[in-house]
Amino acid sequence: MGNRFCRICGEHKPLTLEHIPPRSTGNDHVVVVHRGDEAVMHSLFDMEVRDDDGYRQSHGMTFKTLCEDCNEYLGANYVETFKGLYLDFAHESGDILDGLDRDRNESETAGVERYCRFDLNEGFRPLAFVKQVVSNFCATTAPGSMLDCRDFLLDRESTSLPARYRLHMVVLPKLDGESVFSGWMRVLFDDGTFCDMAFIRMPPFGFVLYDTVSSTYLPDRAGDITPMSRMGWDLTGRITLVLPTVTGRNASRPYLWGRYQNAV
Repeated sequence: MGNRFCRICGEHKPLTLEHIPPRSTGNDHVVVVHRGDEAVMHSLFDMEVRDDDGYRQSHGMTFKTLCEDCNEYLGANYVETFKGLYLDFAHESGDILDGLDRDRNESETAGVERYCRFDLNEGFRPLAFVKQVVSNFCATTAPGSMLDCRDFLLDRESTSLPARYRLHMVVLPKLDGESVFSGWMRVLFDDGTFCDMAFIRMPPFGFVLYDTVSSTYLPDRAGDITPMSRMGWDLTGRITLVLPTVTGRNASRPYLWGRYQNAV
């Protein structure tokens, strides 16, 4: 029954395919999917992963981890907001993204190199955007590990993201369109402390979700969008996002995304 266990509602139901990012953002082409450990090793350590080691999906990156009811609820309430920002940013911030692409192979510099300011459309719903991102983490992490997000996600007006989570967002180079979904991972530090985190890389954005309860150390990072989860459903208007950009070798090191100068 494990393959019929919805990772949002927790019920045993037939599962449907979920496109991450949404199909309407252009996620509709042939992709090669690798095991989670292969993808993470490639992302963190630039280890070569051959296409013939994975399997092909002909209609974009998909995950069969959500039931039809949850999938439809996400699509009806959150996807349009996410798609709007994703496509608007890619279209209107071309110069910034081109610059990130040029910088991506240069030696890394200390800390965040610069910030990207982006004015959101009048009807943008911050809460819907955060809920779509959190649902993506639910769909790509271990079964049962994020069931505490059920009420937050299945009630569009809920602003009660469980307090254990801290969500960060950065701007990344396009990296040839490559997306990576890590699932939960533990980053160990030299002093014996550790941080439990999951990351999603879907250029031009990167997202990191920290578990503040299970971690013994939380790194100081820019790009915290957790406060958007506490903005009411009807709260819309002109909002300016100020996001850290990540270039050089740090683009392949999600535990360093959003690092301030001189931070660990």
